[in-house]
Amino acid sequence: MAHLVEKQTLLRANSAMMLTLIGGGLMVCALGAVIFDIGRAVGAW
Repeated sequence: MAHLVEKQTLLRANSAMMLTLIGGGLMVCALGAVIFDIGRAVGAW
């Protein structure tokens, strides 16, 4: 069976995509937590 893309290249691309999604999700969660904390601090004044 002929492959259009080598297996190693496909595995590296898949790993890069998953790390990007996980890293992006973590950054969104951290940003949401910071915004939440700032909102509570401003609301407490």
